[in-house]
Amino acid sequence: MFRKLFLSVLVLGLAFSLNTGCMNYGNSAGIGPYGLIFTSTKIGTGGTAGGSREGRACATSLLVSIGYGFAFGTVDVGDAARDGNIKVIKSVHREILDVLGLFGRHCTVVVGDDGQVPGPSSTGVSGFSDTVILKNGASYTNCKAAVTGDSVVVTTSDGKTIVLSKADVQTVQKK
Repeated sequence: MFRKLFLSVLVLGLAFSLNTGCMNYGNSAGIGPYGLIFTSTKIGTGGTAGGSREGRACATSLLVSIGYGFAFGTVDVGDAARDGNIKVIKSVHREILDVLGLFGRHCTVVVGDDGQVPGPSSTGVSGFSDTVILKNGASYTNCKAAVTGDSVVVTTSDGKTIVLSKADVQTVQKK
């Protein structure tokens, strides 16, 4: 009797989860295709092709589809850049793997270079003409700014990369 009731509740819970989209535990709307049984996708979020290095930051989830899941890790762009020792970010994309909602792995992959930035020109460093103004009043001038899904990546003329949360940024002025 108890086993039959348990299985009925489990089946109804699974059907409800599938119907409401709850099985798409970490896949926001608009982030590419998502399969119910198996998902393996690579989704570009911005940048240009090329780069001599690659860095990854991944989060893993287990047992999400049965309601007792947990997740750990990070998918932060800055962590991915540090993983690849990348100073100049050229592109960012996401890789998503999911099997039945029992195992999932979401990675942010950053491609870029560790080389030197271009030398100075008559107006400062060539290509470094953006301005990023923060809500707290601080600003980054004569930099390169790349806006990704959840952050703004600032590369300074001396090659430093700073990853800012979009929530902290007031405006990005591209020149």
